[in-house]
Amino acid sequence: MKQVSTGVRGLDALMAGGLPEGHAYLIRGEPGTGKTTIAMQFLTEGARNGENGLCLTLSQNARELEGIVQSYGMDLDRIDVQDAAALLGRNDSWRQTVLNTSELELRQVIETLQARLEAVKPRRVVVDSLIDLRLRSADILGYRRLFREVMDLLIARGTTAVFLDSTPEFGGDSQIAGLVHGVVTLQRALPGYGIAQRRLEINKLRGVAHAEGLHDFTITPEGVRVFPRLSSDLDIAAPDLLTIETGLAGLDEMTCGGLPQGTSVMIYGQTGTGKSTLAGAIAKAALDRGEEAAAFLFEEHPKTFIARSDALGRELSSAEKDGRLHTYDLRAGEVLPGEFVHRVLDAAERKKVKTVVIDSVNGYLTASALKDHALAQLNTLIATLRTRQVVTVLIVEQPGMLAQIGEALDISILSDCLILLRQYEARSTVRRSAAVMKMRTGPHLTEMRELVMEPGRFEIQPISDENFEAMRDLHLMSSRAPV
Repeated sequence: MKQVSTGVRGLDALMAGGLPEGHAYLIRGEPGTGKTTIAMQFLTEGARNGENGLCLTLSQNARELEGIVQSYGMDLDRIDVQDAAALLGRNDSWRQTVLNTSELELRQVIETLQARLEAVKPRRVVVDSLIDLRLRSADILGYRRLFREVMDLLIARGTTAVFLDSTPEFGGDSQIAGLVHGVVTLQRALPGYGIAQRRLEINKLRGVAHAEGLHDFTITPEGVRVFPRLSSDLDIAAPDLLTIETGLAGLDEMTCGGLPQGTSVMIYGQTGTGKSTLAGAIAKAALDRGEEAAAFLFEEHPKTFIARSDALGRELSSAEKDGRLHTYDLRAGEVLPGEFVHRVLDAAERKKVKTVVIDSVNGYLTASALKDHALAQLNTLIATLRTRQVVTVLIVEQPGMLAQIGEALDISILSDCLILLRQYEARSTVRRSAAVMKMRTGPHLTEMRELVMEPGRFEIQPISDENFEAMRDLHLMSSRAPV
């Protein structure tokens, strides 16, 4: 079975290579979901491969369609466009009262289609949109007969045809889905803040083991891009658990040697306890080993992240300049969960990154309108990175968002190692403490240590006797946190 590319980055992967050739397909969704954009990418992909295309459009005229295509850097070369003026050309024979005018209009569509199929000999055809045909039909049965006639005509000519329609709640006909070879449904949701969040589902695709579920997609200046939902079932390789140093002697002692390669580390604590700096120190250790590292920052600008580490003796600026440290400045509400996880995977696979910092989980969730969906994607991302032997460092802010996470999903499943950072007061001075609360892969010390942050110095050291009582009381209370 030959398959043809849709021209949409990420979509072919969901279909195990593309659309089976010579069949009819339905793309449906509410207005603004990207149906026409996908259809134009489908036609222009065929044109790039030397195939002629035909577009029957009743939704806009040829000039408007050309403007849409050009806005994405595409063109209509090898694509024959027939708009309403061409499809429904009037002459004196229309001026009669014997037949229903709608019947004559639809018959004109069929005749024009037959003529263009003969003249152009297209391999790909788009009909945009079915709702316009339905509005011109006298009744629903007449419309369905017309659709069947058009579909049979296109399939008989060996074309791969894509029909665009609204979803049933926006006036689309649910019965049409049963007639075509495949159905793709586009969804669009507006969060309280940020960009529209779009997802698609392949409802059916006969003869192809397609990827089920919802997949994020976005409309870029180049067109639609799909971010396939991650599936850890395909990644069965186990991590090798080779122990690597963290760059902090005190933390290596607490973890009995360091962190196993391919595990996830959650650094959990209040604002100002040194979470981001500790994550930067772990990234610095990876860079010192000759590896590459990446930091995905929702909370602060990369320059701030790097400057703070430099000031505390964990210099990162040179690694960023020579391209071994990759920083990503992300904004809440401006990135989709699916887009984010694919950026991380791209860093792990294409750039060979072995340490990934996500700062923070709270910021990542803020970027998503669907928190459960985002958490599920993050969990699968961590499992996938584990098979790539990547150390994933997750920063979680407490309190607030963490309590909400704990109610919806036990956050302990996100981490193999949990490091708890706290602030406490001793002799009228605010100090910081660190404790390893969990090591899923082996033993660890249960004692608390002091985290020292001062110009040129960032260390974890044993606590002094006078500070022990204050620190112990603090960590006893902290142990009640949901983990």
